[in-house]
Amino acid sequence: MEGFATPEDAASESMPLGITHLVASRVAQDGRSAWIMLAVEVAGTGYYLDENICERAEDGSWFGASSCGSGFTDQTLDSLRAAPPSQSLFS
Repeated sequence: MEGFATPEDAASESMPLGITHLVASRVAQDGRSAWIMLAVEVAGTGYYLDENICERAEDGSWFGASSCGSGFTDQTLDSLRAAPPSQSLFS
């Protein structure tokens, strides 16, 4: 296997451990790509949101294809997970 077992693992591969949290993930209907929203804790500010697109390799593993920061939020993880921000990278 050349990549990661899940798109969530691929998206969080370069993120700081312990302060990065999964908000939401959606796999495309064809199963070849996925959108992942991560929230990174920022002391005194809240969370910095990071959108990621991951793609499936020929061997079935996942790798990060692109990402962009979506800005800061003062929402809680529970509220972010209940109503994730709109996807801007993936439809």
